[in-house]
Amino acid sequence: MDIKYGHGLEFDADDNFQEEKTSDGSPEIHVTLEQILRHGFRTPVGEQEQISLTINGNHYVVFNLSERGVGIYLNHSGEMKSLAQFQGILLTIGGHSFSTDGVVMHLSNDGIHDLCGIELISISNECQDAIIRYLQKSRSSLFVP
Repeated sequence: MDIKYGHGLEFDADDNFQEEKTSDGSPEIHVTLEQILRHGFRTPVGEQEQISLTINGNHYVVFNLSERGVGIYLNHSGEMKSLAQFQGILLTIGGHSFSTDGVVMHLSNDGIHDLCGIELISISNECQDAIIRYLQKSRSSLFVP
């Protein structure tokens, strides 16, 4: 999955795209968008939540978390590549760190930040339990009856 750029918008698209020129010479991109399937609700993470990710010694702020992945703010544009695989990612939740592996599944920009979605793979039972505990606690405060 690659990021395609057009008229200031970034979006995930498959490789079926064509770039044409409009009458004023600016690019016009025609794409077939992939269906993005979410496997679970992504819970927002506040800065005070003490959840972070470290990849190859680089520290990243986590802005959302699900049972299968994390969303992080990138430190520099272009530092991650789509489908890049990482081993030994360190996920820290509430002062407890867990080693896992991951794959970059999504890259985008929200107009302020460069964002990256990473699917976590090879998650230990302890890490999975910590994620689930955090999600249950967070969701109960988000969805108060």
